[in-house]
Amino acid sequence: MRTRPTLEELAVVQRYVERVEERAQQRQLKLHLDNDAHAFVEFLRVQEATHGVSSIHDPAHSHITPDRFLWMRIDDAGKGVCCHAIRMIETDDLIAEVLTHRVFGDLAASMQFHDVELYPEAWDIEIAGRVIIGGGLWVHPDYRGRNYSALFRKLLRVLAIRHFRLDYYASFIRNTVNRKAWVLGSYGSPNATPLLHGYYPPYGRSLDVQLAYASRAEILSRVRVELARSDPSVRESHTPACHPLEERQAGNTHAL
Repeated sequence: MRTRPTLEELAVVQRYVERVEERAQQRQLKLHLDNDAHAFVEFLRVQEATHGVSSIHDPAHSHITPDRFLWMRIDDAGKGVCCHAIRMIETDDLIAEVLTHRVFGDLAASMQFHDVELYPEAWDIEIAGRVIIGGGLWVHPDYRGRNYSALFRKLLRVLAIRHFRLDYYASFIRNTVNRKAWVLGSYGSPNATPLLHGYYPPYGRSLDVQLAYASRAEILSRVRVELARSDPSVRESHTPACHPLEERQAGNTHAL
């Protein structure tokens, strides 16, 4: 049974949003939120040093409506230097969506199908409800290494608690030792599980992929810890959190 956000949780969300806005102003950056998936695709496709737009967040391949999509662009002196997108799906089993390819593109049925080779541990993952899929993370090459993605990517994740009444946040990431450390560190995910190897539907080729995911309670736990470091009036959760690692320089090469 889904639980509604509490007033305390909504207050934590707003406190975090205000903190990120303050940091953006200190850096003279402008934050823009939009629910137009077509505008997101158009923006990312013309940027340099990207891997393009995944079918997961592309309305040409997935059934995406404005009430289930949100993306953020960060501008510096009028120039877009960072972006990230999230999409909401409602499901009783995220792994079933992976096996059937639906999470990777559900706009039309296909006569073609490739088996998805799940890792054994992936069969035990239970994620259901209002699931937010993150992706499309990109930072302009001149701005990489400034911690932009770590700061602003978390903002969308937290906003989704209020905007979409998030139950889980998930993202598909290449499965390497370094990237698993990044996921559990500066990416801020408490869970990173090998998901699949072999055919990866969005790219149409073989890839080794892990699933990073967090429940609403896990996201809020980490937000409370982060806020408490600068504001003792915010109650810390009893759930332990990882200390963030220094973020690696990256474009949209991590989240698939």
